[in-house]
Amino acid sequence: MVYNGIRLKIQLISESKNLSTKILRDSHYTNFWYYLDLNKFDLVEQIKFDLNEKIFLPNANFNYKSMRILIDNYEVPSFESTNIFRDNDIIFLVLDQNEPQKINLEEPVVERQVQITKPFEAALIGTSMVKHIDPSKIFEDKKCFFKSISGGRISDIIEFVKKREGFFSQCKYICITCGSNDCDSYNEIKQTIDRYLELAQYLHKTYPESLLIFNQLIPRTKTKYVDLDLFEKRRVCFNDFLNTTLRILIPCEIVEHKSFEDKSQLETLLIDGVHMTPIKGVPIYIDDIKNYLRSNKSLE
Repeated sequence: MVYNGIRLKIQLISESKNLSTKILRDSHYTNFWYYLDLNKFDLVEQIKFDLNEKIFLPNANFNYKSMRILIDNYEVPSFESTNIFRDNDIIFLVLDQNEPQKINLEEPVVERQVQITKPFEAALIGTSMVKHIDPSKIFEDKKCFFKSISGGRISDIIEFVKKREGFFSQCKYICITCGSNDCDSYNEIKQTIDRYLELAQYLHKTYPESLLIFNQLIPRTKTKYVDLDLFEKRRVCFNDFLNTTLRILIPCEIVEHKSFEDKSQLETLLIDGVHMTPIKGVPIYIDDIKNYLRSNKSLE
């Protein structure tokens, strides 16, 4: 049989205060590479079994109740049949505390039921511009997926969603925020717009039933790679593309953030000249999305 495997980066997280942190430090298994054999079945259980034998059985001081596998804030169920793991993914291994439990012999035996994991109903994906946003405050009563890529450009968002192809098939809403870092780069604005169109076309083709929500770019007071005036010209051009061209080519909603256009208030809305302040900027940004969708009767 030809070996078919991928490399995963494992990060160990303990939710138990009693778990021996010294063993975690000394074991060199808090952050390590693991090779997953794709030829085998039950990939999730395979990971748990291998790591249990490699780390925990040789160390008797480890005492935990359960082990959970998380990827992109998503707990992967043991019965996951599709291969959602991709080469060089970062996997979080979460250990839950083992608490002593009293056994009630008079308690009737209940048949074990399989709990099906509820699929995501909304997704917020973007650069670090959205790192302080709780998507559940936008899409209330929905199970939300969230991903913020620090320093990310449009190409990084494209790579991320393509690696997770089909992952958001049950999402009614897919909300995207990216493009600012591309405008503050050595890339020409045409290249930035072309990449964004590629992203929008891919999402529409892959998730035709989802409502695509694209956010306009907000201003900055500081830039890293280009002059601030050049960034602003690119930003305006990019937003014009969203309003005039993209909404014609792709069925989608374009959200404006007019409060950020007031330069006299911009300093109070940005924490570092780039990112929104959690106290003032983020609530306005969230309300912009909610109010727009409600006005268009797109938000349930």
